[in-house]
Amino acid sequence: MELSFTGCNERFFLVMASYKKHLIVIAPAAPAEDGIRYYVEFLTRALSTAFPDIHLSILPWNYLRYRSRFFAPIKIIVLKGIRLLRADIVHIHYVPSLYLYHLLPILLFARVTGTRVVLTIHEAKNNGPLRLILDALARMHYCLASHLIVHSMYHKHLLSLRQQKKTTVIRHGVSSAISIQPSPRSPKVIFSFLQIGFIAPWKGCDSAIRAIEILRDQGVRARLHIVGKIYNRNYYDGLMRLVREKHLEAIVSIEGAFISDKKYETFFQVADAVLLPYRRVTMSGILSAAIAAGTPTIMTALEPFVEYTQSQGIYVPPNDPVALATAMKCLITDRHLYDRQRQLMETLREQYSWKNVAQQTNAVYQSLYE
Repeated sequence: MELSFTGCNERFFLVMASYKKHLIVIAPAAPAEDGIRYYVEFLTRALSTAFPDIHLSILPWNYLRYRSRFFAPIKIIVLKGIRLLRADIVHIHYVPSLYLYHLLPILLFARVTGTRVVLTIHEAKNNGPLRLILDALARMHYCLASHLIVHSMYHKHLLSLRQQKKTTVIRHGVSSAISIQPSPRSPKVIFSFLQIGFIAPWKGCDSAIRAIEILRDQGVRARLHIVGKIYNRNYYDGLMRLVREKHLEAIVSIEGAFISDKKYETFFQVADAVLLPYRRVTMSGILSAAIAAGTPTIMTALEPFVEYTQSQGIYVPPNDPVALATAMKCLITDRHLYDRQRQLMETLREQYSWKNVAQQTNAVYQSLYE
């Protein structure tokens, strides 16, 4: 497979491939912190390695321009229709808020022309004031798709029984691009916890801050670094106030900013452990990155987390800073526990390789023509 990435400054790109039967992949290309973009790039490269007879090229999909024009779907069909006619499979990496109503004409066009459509659904729930509208659009998109891919059995069970019959679970791939971190530092050095990703209420950053406060009051030396794009400004401001009120400035840092690729990798390499005190989740690319880095992770006992880590991780209840602080203290003081968790990360890294993801994805494509 020959890969060429062009138009990556556009909001979306199309991936065209002569895949025995022609394949088109539609996915986000920017902004750079978008986890779906990483997923698609790693997947397409794994496909190119596993199936070298596939030719792949990328065409820009300017979502920002289409977004402001109600009749943009007509333009999409006119400009891309010939290419869609050449395709036997269209694979869409899907989050409803990124496509809005523009996806419907493509799905209808594919249905008329007999083109199979695969949707990889990366998020189970929508947020914001348009949630009900997005949910309704998503249900229509699922019905029109030939096959659905999700990342967990939990997500599959959220779908209707009819949709479940055409759904395959493919676990999120783990990158080998992030180097395994060195052994933990000397106990004399402050243990460093990292929480990375969107700064939003459902991420539970406030629980992490309160847990660090508990450790400080117990005389346990630990530091917390929270970094990521600010999703909710009021929530971010509340976190900053909490740090000031509890006098935690020396051991808690909050960086609300875009994370470049190089800096993203560095965060995992320098952290001793990762915190995921989420209140809800479908799948976390942050967890897969922690696995790639071999960084022990404390997470809430949410079904997707437990499933992905095969019930062998360190879990705490959501909204429970005391339990979180206890788990953090155990990870700091128990070297054997820390080493076991590092070994778990390395085991999962092998199981969730992108080679395996590519093979399972290809099997879905093949099943549509059996």
